[in-house]
Amino acid sequence: MSTPFSTELFRLKSQHGDTMKGVLFLPETSAPRSLGFMYVPGIVLGATAMHRLGIDVAAYLAQAGYPSCLVDPTRVGDSEGEYPAGTHRELSGWVEGGHLVDDTVRALTEFRRLSQVESVALIGHCGGALTATYALARARVEAALLLSPPTVSMGTRDEYTREMAVNQHIGLYLAKLKHIDAWRRILAGQSDYRTILKLARCRVERAARGLAGRLRTWLGNVAPGSRDAPEPSSPPRRFNPTLIEALTAAQCDGKWVRVVFGDRDPDVEDFRAFLEEHPGLSHVILPETSHGFVTEASLGLLWREIDAFVATVAGDRP
Repeated sequence: MSTPFSTELFRLKSQHGDTMKGVLFLPETSAPRSLGFMYVPGIVLGATAMHRLGIDVAAYLAQAGYPSCLVDPTRVGDSEGEYPAGTHRELSGWVEGGHLVDDTVRALTEFRRLSQVESVALIGHCGGALTATYALARARVEAALLLSPPTVSMGTRDEYTREMAVNQHIGLYLAKLKHIDAWRRILAGQSDYRTILKLARCRVERAARGLAGRLRTWLGNVAPGSRDAPEPSSPPRRFNPTLIEALTAAQCDGKWVRVVFGDRDPDVEDFRAFLEEHPGLSHVILPETSHGFVTEASLGLLWREIDAFVATVAGDRP
């Protein structure tokens, strides 16, 4: 039986005086709770967009009887501060560099004060999973559940060299063509033509490599039975050293970390390679699950993982 809960907007100041905004999810129960959870976003452009997952997670935890919250750091989402300009890769690199950690630590302190919890565990998604891991070493945090954390440093490989990423982006653009607003943006010159052309070029180049491979097979220049010639090798992965240091520090401090990935996530092969170099990290790769946990089935799998995480962190505490 789920516990009723209420939501409450709150504000706090960053170390530079900017206003950060957050939402508290408080169970409507007289029983005190010693444990609470804070959801850490990556780059979020408003509470009704990518915050969908954060709101769902916080509400799910509140229904289970645990105070929870999510907070936009400065320059992100609904909080004050100028949003950093640049490409998606540059913005991701900005998060990877730890620029959201100070605000996250301040938000943790405020969450403790408002909810009266003694201990807090973090749940971070994408770039927020990096921020949560970095914050483990700087704050009183019990544990962290990391959802789809990027493991490869920004700038070491072009996103569009990955076939899964190209296919997912093309699928999104094709889906948009079913809506009249998308055609209005195309005709008005408001679409991201650079990305569209890059995706088309990647698809054409991949098809050309496949055709060349079959031609070489037919001419006998590659081993019989091989459909395609081997594609050029991808640039070597360079895993995020700050993430590795933070995970190592957390393990040395006895803080528990678990990673949840989807097998449809464009970064899942990077994550598998990361595990080969850093075995022993508690993790699960969920079937039929994308980066955003967007289907009912994948959300059901995520709730099961969150239940197990809560049970492990809570122990015998009320």
